[in-house]
Amino acid sequence: MQQPSVTEARRLIQNYRRIDMRSVDVDGIKEQIKQLIRGYSIETYPISAGQRLFRGIRYAEKSGSVSGVSYPPRDVVRTYGRLNRPHQSVFYSGVNQSTVFFELSAQPGEHFALSRWTVQKKFMISNVGHSKKSLEILGGPSGEMPIWIPRAHERESSVNRMIRDFFSTEFVRAVKSGQEHLYKLPIAIAEKHYCDPLHMPAEDPLYSPSFGGILYPSIADLGRSDNVVLLPAFVDSCLELTSVDWILIEEATAEKVAYRVLDFACVDPLSKSLLWQGRPPDWQVRPGEQVVVEVVGGALVVKNQDGSVRAQL
Repeated sequence: MQQPSVTEARRLIQNYRRIDMRSVDVDGIKEQIKQLIRGYSIETYPISAGQRLFRGIRYAEKSGSVSGVSYPPRDVVRTYGRLNRPHQSVFYSGVNQSTVFFELSAQPGEHFALSRWTVQKKFMISNVGHSKKSLEILGGPSGEMPIWIPRAHERESSVNRMIRDFFSTEFVRAVKSGQEHLYKLPIAIAEKHYCDPLHMPAEDPLYSPSFGGILYPSIADLGRSDNVVLLPAFVDSCLELTSVDWILIEEATAEKVAYRVLDFACVDPLSKSLLWQGRPPDWQVRPGEQVVVEVVGGALVVKNQDGSVRAQL
């Protein structure tokens, strides 16, 4: 399929930027984007088994439910997010646990649940938002591409680069509270990147047959880390919850978030419920003391000699 010319692509991009996001729906935007993505190439990545993901939610009171720290029920999702429509549930997470608190605009005195998840089954994920222009907009340390981004970008056509820059810069724009309708364009861009099935070899049991979601630079953390947003089906089939910390935010600035862990929970392997330990994790091993260190389901678990868990990461 032939790509649009540079002139046509520039005209289409100018038209998209003039769209009144209050009066159009996401599907209408996706229909218009079809003209721009003729012959457009994107890069995809495998999320490998063993990869750790971190998710945070405001959590005033502890509960024993694993579902309470996973993706939200559809009926509580009432507005647009960067990758979700109203009443659409997705799993927002990050590859760096500190980034989670920047994304949630954590404030002193708030309680959060910080959950750690381990990928058990490799799957494919799409990428949007990584370009030198978008990283410059975010204002991070530099506009250099992350070292893990394949160098295929260096060989792409000028039209493909123009389209990718447009998608990336629009996707990472900050959206203020009360202006959630502006998420419609990022949602449309994201859905065009990950909703089509990807046919993988049927004999490879380590792959799921389609994109699990989107990888993109953290807007709140100025592109210094990456977020991963997954569809619920992939969370259920490919991830395992390993531990949860109950956290009190003590300090929050533009540069750092300081917190104190009040309690931590392991996951009961039979009931799949959270087992709160009633204390912070204890990582300090005193002289002469013996502990058992195990890796369970991708989590590092430190146990006392009697089998009780003293810390888990």
